[in-house]
Amino acid sequence: MSSYKTDLDTKQGLEHVEARDEKDQIAEPASTHVNVLAHLSKNDLISDVDRFIADKGLEEYRESLIKGAILAQNPAQYENLAELNAQDKEAIAYENAHRWSHPAALYVTIAICSLGEFNT
Repeated sequence: MSSYKTDLDTKQGLEHVEARDEKDQIAEPASTHVNVLAHLSKNDLISDVDRFIADKGLEEYRESLIKGAILAQNPAQYENLAELNAQDKEAIAYENAHRWSHPAALYVTIAICSLGEFNT
């Protein structure tokens, strides 16, 4: 059984994500990162999420955390994940197509905070 405290330095059983077609690059933008969840079976992944939930007292978020973990395991295939409902898939598709569609106030806040860092 695996642990949610995965050693990121250990790449045993993991493969580097190779460049994919444009659609997949949107879902997985970095071609040099290793997905530490890719080697886990679905049962091990859910077991790890359940342990994390129990450790952190996040029982009310179980469904969302499991969906997120399964999505993180293979984000390029989100349309084929049975665990995601139509609303989830629609939201992911929208985010992929509109990456920078956040409120202007968010960008202003980030810029001001970044400038504030220069004073420290």
